Amino acid sequence: MMETFISTEFLYRLGFIKTLDSTFLLELEIDNQTILIHVDIIKPGVAVMVGVKDVRSPHYCVLPIQYERQLLKLVNALQGK
Repeated sequence: MMETFISTEFLYRLGFIKTLDSTFLLELEIDNQTILIHVDIIKPGVAVMVGVKDVRSPHYCVLPIQYERQLLKLVNALQGK
């Protein structure tokens, strides 16, 4: 099975919004907490930075996610699916 790199179309389908600095943001409400998933496509198909954090924290946890399947698993796990 061939992996698919994260694309902007895929991010829009998951509910991400494009921010003013051309990165993508998904805000999830989970058990009265807001979790942010921030995706920065540095170079399409090569470098993607995915950060996850609770809005109460100033720090992101940066994850080595490069493929659509990996990001989908992360979002589903956070949503309890």
